[in-house]
Amino acid sequence: MITAAFAQQTPQEKLRCKCKPIPEQPDQMQCECLSVDPNAQTYVPMVQSYVPVVQTPILVAPMPEPVVQEPVPVTQEPAQTPPPQEQSQQVAQAPEQEQVPPMPKHTITIDFGPTIIGVGAGIAANIAADSEDIEASGFGIAAQYELQSIRWLSIAARFSYMGMSVELTETTEDNDKAKVKMALSSYAFEAHPRVYPFGGSFFLDGTVGYASMSTEFSGDVITTNEYGREEIEKASINVSRNYLKFGGKLGWRVDFGKPGGFIFEHALGFYAQKGMGKKLGARLVNYFDNEFENDVESASDLNDAFEVLEDFVFIGGPRYTFAFGWRF
Repeated sequence: MITAAFAQQTPQEKLRCKCKPIPEQPDQMQCECLSVDPNAQTYVPMVQSYVPVVQTPILVAPMPEPVVQEPVPVTQEPAQTPPPQEQSQQVAQAPEQEQVPPMPKHTITIDFGPTIIGVGAGIAANIAADSEDIEASGFGIAAQYELQSIRWLSIAARFSYMGMSVELTETTEDNDKAKVKMALSSYAFEAHPRVYPFGGSFFLDGTVGYASMSTEFSGDVITTNEYGREEIEKASINVSRNYLKFGGKLGWRVDFGKPGGFIFEHALGFYAQKGMGKKLGARLVNYFDNEFENDVESASDLNDAFEVLEDFVFIGGPRYTFAFGWRF
C-alpha cells in the first residue's frame, strides 16, 4: 500500500487521504480521505514522488451521509387516574346523586264523602215522604290519618260524623197527633289496614271499628182526654245504640306532581254493621207505648225506616270517599 498525504485547500474544508494502487489498473489509485484541522493554511504532501500521475483521476470513496436524527414523537401522558380509594369513593357517591327521593310516610285527609251521603239522604227522605209534613236535611264529614311505613302497606285511623234533621207529624189510633222534630246523628272510630298491591296509587282498604247512632226527639204531643178536650204535652227523648262495623273499599290516591304534597283520594266500597241491643225503632215504639199508654199507628213503618237508616245510611251501606289532603 502506498500512503500519501496531500492537501486540498478550499475555503470550506481540508482533507487528509490514504491512497493505494488498483491492481487491475496500475495507473490509478484508490484513496480514502478525512478532514484535517481547518486552522492550517496549506498542507504539503509528505512523499511527493509516490504520486505518479497528477492528472490521474482519484476515486474517492463517498463520505458517509450525515445521520439525520429523526424527531422523537412526543406522546401525551395518560391522564392520571385517582388512587383506588378515591375511585371507590366516587363510585359510592354516584348513586347518591341519582337517588330517588324518600317516600312520604304520613297523609292527612278530609273526606267529603259523608257530606255527599248525608245531603243525599236528606233529599231522598223528602222525595220518599212526598208530603209537606216532612222536611229533612243532612250533613257529614270525616278526617283520616294514614301511616305508610312501606310502599305496599299502610294503617290509618279515621273519625267520621253524619247527621240529619227530620220534622214530621205522627197520628195515633185515637187521633192523637205528635209534631216531632227528630235529630239523627252518628259517629265512628275506625281502623283501616290498607294494601297497595302495585306499590302505586291503587289500594284495597279494609275497615273495622266502633260506631254509635243516637236519635233525639223533641216536640209537642197533642192528645184528647176522656172528656174530648185536647191537651198539649211536651215530649223529649234520646235513644242511642252502639255498633260494630266492618267492610272494605277500592280506591285510588292521586298525587299532584311528585310524591308528596297535595293529594286527592277517591274510593268506593260497602260497610256492614252488627248492632248491640234493641233496634232504635223498637226502642222508640216502647217509649211511646209507656209514655202515652197507647200504640203508635205506624210502629212497623217506624221500625222499617230506622232499619234502613242503620243499614244503609248512618252505620252501614255503600260508602264513597271524596277526600283531599296533604302527604308528607
